[in-house]
Amino acid sequence: TPAAAARAARDAVDAGASMLKYKFADPSHLREVIAAVRGVTRVGIAADANGSLSPEEARAVDDLGLVYLEQPLPDGTPWSKLAHLTGSLATPVCLDESLRSPDALADAISTGAIDVASIKASRMGGVLNAATAVRLCAARGIDCFVGGMFELGIGRAASLSVAALPGCTQPTDLGPTERYFEVDLCDPFVTDGNGWVVVPVGPGIGRTLSEETLQERLVDRVLFAR
Repeated sequence: TPAAAARAARDAVDAGASMLKYKFADPSHLREVIAAVRGVTRVGIAADANGSLSPEEARAVDDLGLVYLEQPLPDGTPWSKLAHLTGSLATPVCLDESLRSPDALADAISTGAIDVASIKASRMGGVLNAATAVRLCAARGIDCFVGGMFELGIGRAASLSVAALPGCTQPTDLGPTERYFEVDLCDPFVTDGNGWVVVPVGPGIGRTLSEETLQERLVDRVLFAR
């Protein structure tokens, strides 16, 4: 409900959130939620439609002053159609599900279909591809951030290594893993006193697996030998 969203927003900002983002499918409900949230905080608000809108529905939220509108049209929508919508909106358009590789990102940029990029290492084909995408955004003047899935600490560490690159200009979607899992395979990610997720340091992804936890949950083992 809008009241519940307002309470959650206040708690998030108190904990250090610098931006709020809401997933939605009903533009009229989003309008009610944002009105309630803006009554308790003034941080920027973005919205993620997860490809659920028509062009007309996307235009219906153009007056809400969003930081960006994420994936308004379904994955697979032609770049030309996305570009037409992007060019008609005052709100920056962010693409997520549409970006499956650095080449897809380059196509989106060249056709004018994108203002902001949500980079996911898992969807892009790995950390190196994701880092390439961040550099491409920086070179072409496209805002970007790193999004996450329901990842254990291993995946979260890889995503954070990309999110720490200088080309990332928007707040990341990567929160503490304890939000999703009671038990992780490595030390959980936490936030510092300012609400920032601490990027791991050290060899590789900067995280060491818990052998004890791994053995407890091991289902099968395959040995590759030279």
